[in-house]
Amino acid sequence: MIYVFIKETGEISHCMKPGWRDQLEDRSYHNGCLMVTTEEDVPMEDILDLRYWDFGSNEFKDRDRRPSNFHYWKDSSWALDQDKLINHLKAIRTSKLYECDWTQLPDSPLTPVQKELWALYRSKLRDLDFTNEHHLEGVKWPIAPGEVL
Repeated sequence: MIYVFIKETGEISHCMKPGWRDQLEDRSYHNGCLMVTTEEDVPMEDILDLRYWDFGSNEFKDRDRRPSNFHYWKDSSWALDQDKLINHLKAIRTSKLYECDWTQLPDSPLTPVQKELWALYRSKLRDLDFTNEHHLEGVKWPIAPGEVL
């Protein structure tokens, strides 16, 4: 037997095998989660990743794995959390800009041509459009001067 704790969205919060002292009543609520027991002989990781609870039919249903860490369970399907993804992409861009700040300093060892190439690269980083949802998952990052693909 496995205890399965279900959030109000139907997403499974966590699972556990009962210990000798654990005697929870099936279909009871614990810390805001519905607890349902299952006799399935399935690894708990698969229950967490590949199942959800359908409150309409009061049964477990299969689902695909989470497409990315930027997806969450909503209305019986995976939804993209665009704000979380955009913040992550902006953090990557900020890091890339920070890593090449030195290229624009007056005492950098670069030639004027090299400095201009780095300035162009930095400009392309700042011009990335994170508002168009069609570009979010396939961002085309500019290539830094001297970077080999």
